[in-house]
Formats: sequence, structure tokens, C-alpha cells
Amino acid sequence: MKHLHKKIIAHNSFCSLLHNILMLVIMPIFLIPFDLLISIFDTYLGMVITMSLIASFTIFADYLTFNGISAKGFPIGMIKNSAYVESFMKDAILADQIRRFIQISFPPVISLIAIGIFSSEKIDLKFCIFVINIILLNYCFTTGFLAFMRNILVNTVYAYISLLSGIVISAFNVGIMLLFLLDSVKIPFIIWLPISLILSATTAVLVFRYTTAHCLKHQGDLT
Repeated sequence: MKHLHKKIIAHNSFCSLLHNILMLVIMPIFLIPFDLLISIFDTYLGMVITMSLIASFTIFADYLTFNGISAKGFPIGMIKNSAYVESFMKDAILADQIRRFIQISFPPVISLIAIGIFSSEKIDLKFCIFVINIILLNYCFTTGFLAFMRNILVNTVYAYISLLSGIVISAFNVGIMLLFLLDSVKIPFIIWLPISLILSATTAVLVFRYTTAHCLKHQGDLT
């Protein structure tokens, strides 16, 4: 519990309480009913639109928290003078990755459970695998995009790239849906699960190492 508390403190040094409430409470409150509404007509389309919105909001919201953390000249104030700056930054970045996974996965998981309970049609294994895959791949791509975008300190550049990133992830989500639905694609849908899991885990590890290394290197250059 002590280690968890340290990570939360480090994370909240960059993320305000308002930000956490908006992304972890308010966003799901709006997106879950939105997903359920669209799912009345098409469960796959509802999940794709919801995941695309979550990814877009996640990228835009990062501007208010960790944006620029990998860039030279990013100010972290008095923290850089601490003997524990390295462990502090690693705790903050690791906690951010855990929070992002919860933030991305919570709304679709609750929607899936609600669809299973209230829908007149039975949810099949294929749709469950689709939801897990799209969660893992959206986490993978969102984390990857943010690793690049955290090198940017210019507001307008960040805004344009955020918009482009949201469009790319949305198109990617549509592509995943088509791969699952088109019978002409002769790839067993179950095989996507280990692929998505490996991609997601690999991206998380690489981005954590990249972000911490660049952040600490640039802070060292400024001292």
C-alpha cells in the first residue's frame, strides 16, 4: 500500500483532482449511456464510436497533465532538486499508464456487462473478444501517440496532432470492426487476442522506458 500511495501522490502532482474526476467519472457517465443507445441499433458500431471518443478525449486531456514531459525545457520545479527525482518521475509515469488503462477500459467493460444484462439478444464470444481487443489496441495506440506528443511544447502543434491522432485511431477502430465482421477475411477472430495483448504490453514497457529516460535526461541537462 505504501508503494501505491507514493505512485498516486506522484501522479497527482501532474493531474489535478478535477482532471481525474472528469476523465474517470464524468466521461464514463456520459459515454456509457451513449454506447448503450447506439448499441440498440448496432453493438459493434456503438463500441467503435465510444472507443474512438475515449481515445480522442484521452489524447486531448493529456495536454493539461503530462504534455511536454519528454521535451527539453519542461519545468518540474523544485522536484528536480530532490534526491528522489528519478523514483518520483518513474512513479508518476507508471501511475499515469495504469490510470490510462483504467480510463480506456472502464466504459466499454461496463457497457458490455449492461448489454449482456439488458439486451434481448445474447452476447456471443466473438463480440466479447472484439471488446477486449479494441480496448488493448486503443490503449496501445493512445500510449504510443502520447509518447511522441509529449515531446511537443507548442500549443497549436499539439492541438493539430491531437486532432489527427483521433482521426487515425477512429479509422483504425473501424478497420478492426471490419476484420471481425467480414467473412471474407480468413483470420480466426480468437487469434487477435494474444496479438493485441503482446502489442499493448510491449508498447507500455517501451513508452515507460522512453518517457522516463528522456524526462530525466533533459532535467539533467537543465541543472
